[in-house]
Amino acid sequence: MDRTDLYRAVREQRVRRLRHGIYGLNSQAEEGLDSYKGRELTVLERISAVRGFLTDDDCFSHTSAAALWGLPLTPGYDIPHFSSPSTSPNHAAARGTIRHRMDVLPEHRTMLGDVAVTSLERTTVDCLRLLPPELGIAIADSALRVGMDRDLALEINQTIPNRRFRKRAHALLAFADVGAESPRESQLRFHLSVAGWQELETQTYVYADGADYYLDVTASGYQVGFEFDGLDKYTPDALRQEKLREHTLRAAGWHIERFISRDLTPPDLLQSRLRQIARDRNIPLGTSELQRVLQHSPITARPRP
Repeated sequence: MDRTDLYRAVREQRVRRLRHGIYGLNSQAEEGLDSYKGRELTVLERISAVRGFLTDDDCFSHTSAAALWGLPLTPGYDIPHFSSPSTSPNHAAARGTIRHRMDVLPEHRTMLGDVAVTSLERTTVDCLRLLPPELGIAIADSALRVGMDRDLALEINQTIPNRRFRKRAHALLAFADVGAESPRESQLRFHLSVAGWQELETQTYVYADGADYYLDVTASGYQVGFEFDGLDKYTPDALRQEKLREHTLRAAGWHIERFISRDLTPPDLLQSRLRQIARDRNIPLGTSELQRVLQHSPITARPRP
């Protein structure tokens, strides 16, 4: 396309600019995508737009590698991240990207199709060191679900020369749980631990009134369940089923606390609510290793425009 036609196509939203000199088509197939799928498409397009500039020594890493592995997208971290050896010269890909100058060992990188990325374990460790902990734990939980070797990730965390955030990454890897089924469930469990709740379990099995139930997060031994409700639970039929489910669980002796997305922020109010629930039920709170490690670290992401 000549420049005039290109600019007209951008104004008419038939084409969108991905980076300098690279554009993507707005196809009809993208209409009707939910917001998450739309963001996923945008992130993958941005990665695709810079991959041709990377050398054989480079690989996608951090949140970009996480997206390529199918891990949860991290709000506010849509710019492509890649790692290259500290001795590599500057090159064109650095514009519109975040470049990490670090030596990634051959065993810490792999190929997804024909795209070079850090391994699942290295990707998780890098994200836990980069992201605020409440976002990082969602990555770690999801990585376990898709096959991450926790022991290998812990080993990688110890062998990376840069010691910054090593303890934080170690604590989050130890806290990660394969039973968390969504990023929001992961964040809720994280805040429960920071608030002092002990012996948390995911997907706790309960048999009540002849039916099988699974609770998102429970406090072992106290019959208190914490449930995160996504938007899919707010259809009339889903609400009716949830009401019947909660009635059955309460009749079986369970106390159920429900949360939605807006309940998870700000974190200080959320943790005050979680501590109040414990006080109301005379449940003792303690101090976990995760709390001790994070006592001087911000636990949540800064607001982004």
